[in-house]
Amino acid sequence: MTEPKTQNISLAVDDGPAYFRLGTEDLGEILALLRRTWPQQYGATGCPDFSAEYLEWLYAGPDAERHLLYGCRLDGELVGFKGALHRSIAWNDRVYTAHLATHLTIVPELPFHVRLATEGKLGRLQTLEGFDEDPSWKKPDLLIAYFEQAKSLSRNVRRTAEKEGLQQSSVRFRQAIVTPRKARSFLPEAEGNLRQPRPADLPELLGMMRDMVKDGPVWQPEETVLWHHMTAAPHAWARLVEGEDAPRGFLAGYQLDWLKGEQRTRMFVVELLAYRDLPALALLLRSALDHVEAEGMRGIVLENVTYLPEADRQAAGIILSPREMNLLLRSVARSLDNVSGFLCDVK
Repeated sequence: MTEPKTQNISLAVDDGPAYFRLGTEDLGEILALLRRTWPQQYGATGCPDFSAEYLEWLYAGPDAERHLLYGCRLDGELVGFKGALHRSIAWNDRVYTAHLATHLTIVPELPFHVRLATEGKLGRLQTLEGFDEDPSWKKPDLLIAYFEQAKSLSRNVRRTAEKEGLQQSSVRFRQAIVTPRKARSFLPEAEGNLRQPRPADLPELLGMMRDMVKDGPVWQPEETVLWHHMTAAPHAWARLVEGEDAPRGFLAGYQLDWLKGEQRTRMFVVELLAYRDLPALALLLRSALDHVEAEGMRGIVLENVTYLPEADRQAAGIILSPREMNLLLRSVARSLDNVSGFLCDVK
């Protein structure tokens, strides 16, 4: 784990577990909590097999000082955690600051009233209330969260958001997988040189991401942040298709071990995918399939394909899975009407 960057700061709240802002020095304790609780909470649908490398990738790196890590302690023990990842989101002609809420977990053995108190405190990261309590953090323009379609947002969080004047919008979407046979037969005549991306490519890759999403939100990190995200993930892998003057497409992802009951599955998760032409897409998918087969992984998962044209998806063998999710957006800065496609990582 990384060297300590911050000290735990206790926030003034009502009765119940103490509410703390955590730092990267607490990642070992956070890892232990997630590995203890998530298999119990998500055993039926599955959950990541969390690792130190995975949490370092998400919560450390160039944006570490801008991520928010909050926890609840009871008698000194960490019993609840929730993170909020800093994201810079371009939307039409403006860039917004955003926080992506993720990894909520609470020890299930706590008494019911203690669980409710803990959930209420950590739920502040889904509104703007938590930013009022911790004035060292600037309020973001957008709040982002993902939910399983079968789950509903608590009434308390909804009421707090409405009281704060937050506009809300949700987008239903599904994970997708790549069918090898169809992807390999898609545009077999496609030609182009593939290589690993380099730091000098990053401006073009960010522009390609913007071009993929015409009217919706798209993640636009600083170049150092994007490079960390593409290269520091567990078993990170990326390829770029060269063009005459600029890249024609790129794909970046990482290896994820998935636990479902006693079953462990190793998948390749595509985090970022953008392209200028269909032959570039075909080359990227074939290269990713070669990588998956060489590493003995089960297959390719794309967390979000809302920004890909449906005709492109179908032709390339990218098919929607049964797993339904909701993207929840909240803002005091802009209208959230008619959101459909978006390009941002799913955590």
